[in-house]
Amino acid sequence: MDNLTLMQNSALFLFSSAMIWYFCIKLSTLVDYVDYHYNLGSGFGGTLILSIVTNLPEIAITVSSSLKGDTSLAVGNLIGGIAIQTLLLVFFDFFNSKSTLPLSSLFGKKIALIQASILIVILGMVLLGTHIDAKFEMSIGFVIVAIWISGLFVIKKYQTPTPVSQTEVQLFEKQNPKKALMGLVFVSFIVLVFGVLLENTSSVIADGLNINGVIFGATVLALVTSLPELSSGISFVKNNSYEPIAGDIFGGNAFLPTLLLLAMVLSHNPVLTHSGPVNIYLSLVGILMTFIYLLGIKYQVQHKFFKLGLDSWIVLICFILSMIGLSTMA
Repeated sequence: MDNLTLMQNSALFLFSSAMIWYFCIKLSTLVDYVDYHYNLGSGFGGTLILSIVTNLPEIAITVSSSLKGDTSLAVGNLIGGIAIQTLLLVFFDFFNSKSTLPLSSLFGKKIALIQASILIVILGMVLLGTHIDAKFEMSIGFVIVAIWISGLFVIKKYQTPTPVSQTEVQLFEKQNPKKALMGLVFVSFIVLVFGVLLENTSSVIADGLNINGVIFGATVLALVTSLPELSSGISFVKNNSYEPIAGDIFGGNAFLPTLLLLAMVLSHNPVLTHSGPVNIYLSLVGILMTFIYLLGIKYQVQHKFFKLGLDSWIVLICFILSMIGLSTMA
């Protein structure tokens, strides 16, 4: 998009964001049906399907920027996106105003704890990767992927069947599995295409505004690429379907670092060892925010404070403070 003006790139950036938002609104219904029809379970299905489909913009950005040999935007987006997407749980907690219980108390306790724990372990591996010799970095990438895949099997083993209302059963029975899968593929394709446009316009906007690629990727781009999680999460809250939210956020966040291996392979360059202090900082922020919610899931406080659970308030404060800290590193 180098031949377009900054204003034109900004307009295309916003249009791509809007298209991703619109099509991902349809995801929650499709995923609920696929989980039901193929007996995947909301925990496993949410982690597997949503973590991949809603992160297609990040996949597109990683591939596109890595092929150009510039991974700073992609790495900032992947690691910074974890904090942004975790923050969405605060919004969902507030949006779920009909419930007097905090959002973390509505998740399936065992599965959500597993999902959050896997994410923390993977982020720990990311931190380790920033401190080792570059020649061992690829090994860290493979370990991260192995942990994520192993986590899927653990979730599948320990999840319990999610109750489905008679109304939902009647609705699901009227749907066609082939059409549902085709719809899922179509939405995925749309998200992927506009994800590529986001990357191409983002690099131009960052350069035009003289913003560090890592900072832009970790803030503005991370916020925009979180739109699929935001739109699908709102739909899940409306449907009182909470387990897929945990799978989407914690599972999706755990999936993001697996894309670092893809960046390593495509760019033929070290990614983590050259990532710099900003990405180390963002990894620590992601661990802290996830750990706070892990405690909320474990102890499950039974009431809200001013429309938010205590864990959501703490996460919100931590995020605000972390962004202030990030601004000093720009």
